[in-house]
Amino acid sequence: MIFHHEFGIPDILMISFPASESCFINDITISDIQFKLDLVVKQEPEEKIFFALYHKDDFMDKTIYDLIHLNFETFLNVDESSDNQCQDSELVFDDDSVHEHQQKLPRIYGGGRRIIATYNYECLWCPREFIENGKGGRFLEIKNYRVHFRKKHLGKDGIQMSEFLEKVNRREPTWFCKHCNRRVGLAEC
Repeated sequence: MIFHHEFGIPDILMISFPASESCFINDITISDIQFKLDLVVKQEPEEKIFFALYHKDDFMDKTIYDLIHLNFETFLNVDESSDNQCQDSELVFDDDSVHEHQQKLPRIYGGGRRIIATYNYECLWCPREFIENGKGGRFLEIKNYRVHFRKKHLGKDGIQMSEFLEKVNRREPTWFCKHCNRRVGLAEC
């Protein structure tokens, strides 16, 4: 490494290199100054490191570390060194602390409906294998079914909206309104 003579050796080093195994990325020494590994960024499938952040042994400012860790964590596979790893259990102990430390908590993926979840409606015009493979054609509410019908089937092969209204039986939950005592459903809200 070559450093400019006026500036000297910096407090922080950011090094980008070809994807390498983690066993080759260690603390480094330059002119008897020890630099500790602070943060590494890995490629997702191979788990090979291609970026490392180092700091001088006695350097305490964490601005660059926080910038990389907090702003790029959503799309980079950032791996913290053991010195900087914080325990999630220490940070989160109630609802307020969850909101305060939300960016430090691991992301949870998934959720939503299962392919075999219960539905109120199945499209009468979609192919059966399309519905069974979970690619679409199942709806919980009539309004979503109606939008699907208008986009995919209305006007094609001579299918009209009157055919939709005749063939589809509404199966949405209803209840009595506490103000007017009329039966109310989701579509009327």
